[in-house]
Amino acid sequence: MIEVSLHPDHETVGDAAHLTLPASRWEILEALAQAGIPSLDDCHIEITLPPLMPQAQECINDIPQQAGFFDALNYFAHCLSDLSEGDHSLLNGAAAIHRPTNMRTMLNLVWHLDSIVVGEAGCDEKLGRFLVENDFVSFPEEALPYLDYARVGERHRASHLCTFAGRVYYEDTDPVIEAVFDESLMCEIPQWAFRAELCHVDAPAEDSPTVTLELPAFPQDITSALADLGTATMEDVRIVDCQSHIPTIQFFKGVQLSELVECADLLTGMDDDDYIKFLAVAEYEHWWQLSDIIPGLKKLADYDFTPQSLLLEAQGSYGVVFTIDPGPALTSDCQMEHQMGGLA
Repeated sequence: MIEVSLHPDHETVGDAAHLTLPASRWEILEALAQAGIPSLDDCHIEITLPPLMPQAQECINDIPQQAGFFDALNYFAHCLSDLSEGDHSLLNGAAAIHRPTNMRTMLNLVWHLDSIVVGEAGCDEKLGRFLVENDFVSFPEEALPYLDYARVGERHRASHLCTFAGRVYYEDTDPVIEAVFDESLMCEIPQWAFRAELCHVDAPAEDSPTVTLELPAFPQDITSALADLGTATMEDVRIVDCQSHIPTIQFFKGVQLSELVECADLLTGMDDDDYIKFLAVAEYEHWWQLSDIIPGLKKLADYDFTPQSLLLEAQGSYGVVFTIDPGPALTSDCQMEHQMGGLA
């Protein structure tokens, strides 16, 4: 919905991380790692809004990228994903009228669209005709052939909160923008690790009733999904399809729901630094399936990461230097140092 490029060192040249917002925590961390950017505080964000929003684009470009800007932008994208193209046009008009200078005001405009009037008029003469033809102003029928429509449009604009934007006229019928947005709303952005489509294990392969379960989930949500399939145990369901925000995890064939639940809980409990370390080790060890990833997550402490562990190269590999501490589950007879991404 919103395309962003994250440039390191607050510059707009060189390597960049590319993301489509709204994005989950895992997608954001993956993009930062690929571009070698330690955190969102260490980058410049280049933003591209949907094509029907040129005036909103201008405003977004001028908003200072201070602390919390990216989270608010991500939530803004979440809001846009629920709006129609017509609503995008209305929001563009609201931005053209009010010229918001911060993300809080921009987000509050999302709840202000019922007050925006839009018309195909790029000048006062066309505006005058639009107003008369749509009964915004009224004149005797016999006077219509003699009206100066440009004057009608000009007078209307002088007494209303409105603007032209391109060939479109926008008007706000309510000058008060209610303070609806609150930072706590940003928790509504989906943060699921897996979205699994489930059916009963005994159901036929085609045309079977299914339910969708996003993980991690509260126990009562899992119980409810199972009940919808007529069972109380995870062993009685089959995973028909599964999506993941985790770039490393690719294969779900034969996976049990209990494994998916366990993996989601383990991933969600990791802090950002540990997640980047997990990506690096998973790439080196070729952990592509849950049968590898779940034990690997539990043994992440067996890898001794150097202080260089957050120097991540841009070509796609994670330039993370780490040492394996040999143990019963590892086959190496001696301590091995592995270097990824070409670091010396």
